[in-house]
Amino acid sequence: MPVARNQRKKLPNPAKYSPHRKAWANLSHHEIILYHGADEDRYVDDVRAEDEVRLMIRSAGRAMRMTLSAMTEKELETLREIFNIAIETALPICREMDQLAQEAFDAGDDAYARLYRPVPTIYVRERSQQPHDESVPDGPTPVLGLRAGYHRPSELREIRRRMVDGEQVEVEPEDDGEAPDDPA
Repeated sequence: MPVARNQRKKLPNPAKYSPHRKAWANLSHHEIILYHGADEDRYVDDVRAEDEVRLMIRSAGRAMRMTLSAMTEKELETLREIFNIAIETALPICREMDQLAQEAFDAGDDAYARLYRPVPTIYVRERSQQPHDESVPDGPTPVLGLRAGYHRPSELREIRRRMVDGEQVEVEPEDDGEAPDDPA
């Protein structure tokens, strides 16, 4: 029996991101999403829903979720260390494969798939953060700011628009204007 229109369950708008989505990036066959907060009034391992920090990695139709705020400080530091070791191990291999693909392209071979991947971008939400309870000392900054190496979605749209219009665009991360020390 059909359900009356006014009795149907209201589904979330698929064209909108969760208000708790803080940052994300698409990397080849993986999507990495960082969430901060949740709507429910609940606790996960003694962490209030609004303080919950979750990392989700989607790959090949599957998702792995980690509640970072439920970890102890030592567990979180260990996770950071294992990610750093993994990246340090893979980085020289990735550089070599990128160089091999570029050299092949320069020689007329355009068959390497890595040549066609879009340049990854980290998107950081442009919105105010929910204020923390007084029990959380020095809560978050009132608005997510632009961090070095990251660009707000509105800036990326402007950069893309200018590129489509044929303008030469140089994109550099925000810095303090000081030149780095010369190790030579």
